[in-house]
Amino acid sequence: MELLLVVFALFVIATPLATVYLLWRERILRQQLLKLTNLSMEISDGLRRDLLELKRQVEGSAVPAAPAEAPSHVSADHAETERTTVPVAPPARPPPSSLQ
Repeated sequence: MELLLVVFALFVIATPLATVYLLWRERILRQQLLKLTNLSMEISDGLRRDLLELKRQVEGSAVPAAPAEAPSHVSADHAETERTTVPVAPPARPPPSSLQ
């Protein structure tokens, strides 16, 4: 019974000390989190500004490209013929044993 009272007394003494320590650690962690949040927001805002500036530069330097069309003197049939594919390898020959 006495051992139980000693253990209970230790818990009673340790509880306020542990509470103060944990509250102190929580305050330090909260400050670190706020610093990291502010740093993250600054970096994000800077990257967003850089991206907007690059988009403006690209839009300013972009020249509208004319669509690639066949010249007017080439007929539509001839243009279709140019797009067909040609086989790369000749057709395979049958094995010599089947020729006899």
